[in-house]
Amino acid sequence: MENKEKEVLLKVRGAKTYFPIKKGLMKRTVGYVKAVDDISLDVYKGETLGLVGESGCGKTTTGRSIIKLYNITGGNVIFKGTRIAAGLKSYKEAIAKAAASRDAAQREVEKLNQVSLKDRTRDPDFGKKLEAAQTKSNSEQEAYLGIQKEAAEEAQKLAATYRQMAQLYNRTKELTQSI
Repeated sequence: MENKEKEVLLKVRGAKTYFPIKKGLMKRTVGYVKAVDDISLDVYKGETLGLVGESGCGKTTTGRSIIKLYNITGGNVIFKGTRIAAGLKSYKEAIAKAAASRDAAQREVEKLNQVSLKDRTRDPDFGKKLEAAQTKSNSEQEAYLGIQKEAAEEAQKLAATYRQMAQLYNRTKELTQSI
């Protein structure tokens, strides 16, 4: 049986994990360490995947990013058809794409609503066309709102993670200074 016929359990597309390099008194980001840069892979049902590479090449970071111990910077991680991780850039792109689809569907409804009564009566399928356009517009709006909600939830999780990391850092600093 070829892989195309097997169920994909895990799909990783364009995964990136970058860590900021901070310098100065204000701890400004001056660059990034690209620990994982554009990895794509599929793991099929009944198969095992092994990552092999030199020390420091990103094997562990890749695994930790896939299981969400690290937040990915870009790309998508999909497990059993459900996106479980996405970089903020991926969300921005998905929101832009959903907004474009929503706007196109809304323009189609507006275009049909501008058709004169005379032209509407000439087209026996006009009612079906308008209803289909309105249904598509509503569906696209729901998709747009859904991806926005998902992105906002992911941003909140990311902010909470950063707060926890800051608290841990401060507590560690306090403990090391008291020694």
